[in-house]
Amino acid sequence: MALACETLAKTVRGKEALAIEGYARALRQLPIIIAENAGFDANELIHDL
Repeated sequence: MALACETLAKTVRGKEALAIEGYARALRQLPIIIAENAGFDANELIHDL
């Protein structure tokens, strides 16, 4: 989903592109936040992926 948002942001200009890019960054952070809340080492999980 983050990749789709980044692709879309390249076709849009101005504030909308910035908002879409921000949303894509937020989507990439969700797995890290969920892993940390579950008590796992998020850096290790991301590294393994």
